[in-house]
Amino acid sequence: MLEHEIKNKVYQISNLNKHINNFINLQYMETTQENYKILLDKFYNYCLENQLNEININNCENIIKEYKANLINNTSLASSTINNYILRLQAFFNYLGMPTRIKKLNNENKSKPYKYLTKKEIDLLMQTIKDTTTNQELKARNQAIINLLFCGGLRINELLNITKQDYKIINNIAYVNIRGKGKAKDTKQLIAIPETTKELINNYLDARNKRQCNYLFCNIQDKQLTRQGVNKMLHKVAIKTDAIYNLNINPRMSSHVFRHSLARYLLINKDVPINQVKDILRHSKIETTSKYLTTSQEEITNIRINLLN
Repeated sequence: MLEHEIKNKVYQISNLNKHINNFINLQYMETTQENYKILLDKFYNYCLENQLNEININNCENIIKEYKANLINNTSLASSTINNYILRLQAFFNYLGMPTRIKKLNNENKSKPYKYLTKKEIDLLMQTIKDTTTNQELKARNQAIINLLFCGGLRINELLNITKQDYKIINNIAYVNIRGKGKAKDTKQLIAIPETTKELINNYLDARNKRQCNYLFCNIQDKQLTRQGVNKMLHKVAIKTDAIYNLNINPRMSSHVFRHSLARYLLINKDVPINQVKDILRHSKIETTSKYLTTSQEEITNIRINLLN
């Protein structure tokens, strides 16, 4: 950081990328680094497009407010997403020595329902995998991944960081040992998985028995599978499934949609008590779990139509 910038709290936009990269490198988690890079790159481009020359202690709060207004008026982002963007941007400004106070948006405004897949749609994805590759190892791997994402309710990083030693059979019950999120990264939790998931993982391990990679899921280069690799595979399977069954899965597809789908499936289809679903998803607050109970207008219409069926 330049000495005059520290003293006067003045940052030239032409030098901002350097500070963005330094800030990103301070982040603990790889996913946090990726998220900050996407957000701050967008903010940097916004500054260039609007011909801003500098950020200083006097104009920093107004710049964030104007950027927030831009997100509200020119994007389809949900209020919760915009709030998250602004909080992360404020963290960066705080790093620059310019703390700000920005009022949060009401989450009821411009809110979006969670995207999710039905159990039938997930079953069709599993069936379609065989039509997306001729490689038997990849077929077995991709089926195990989709099934574990859904049945385990795992976050993508949790899935990617499972080692072969983290997959355990205890008294004929299968478990995966997953690492915590954020500051709990170094902690582990043993998660029981269904018999079907166990069989799919075992099929995959049999198919990849000569690979040396110590992670449970690896790519064809015998290295740890990446987030991009998983998402590329998921979209490929979704596009093929949509083409065969005339569905609309791909626009909803992501690695995280399976976690949303498990929550909905347990709450709506299986009538599992919300406190148990909270524990299954490992939410810290039950308010987070309750968001999955939100009903869309389309669902309300279907309930009314089929009221007496």
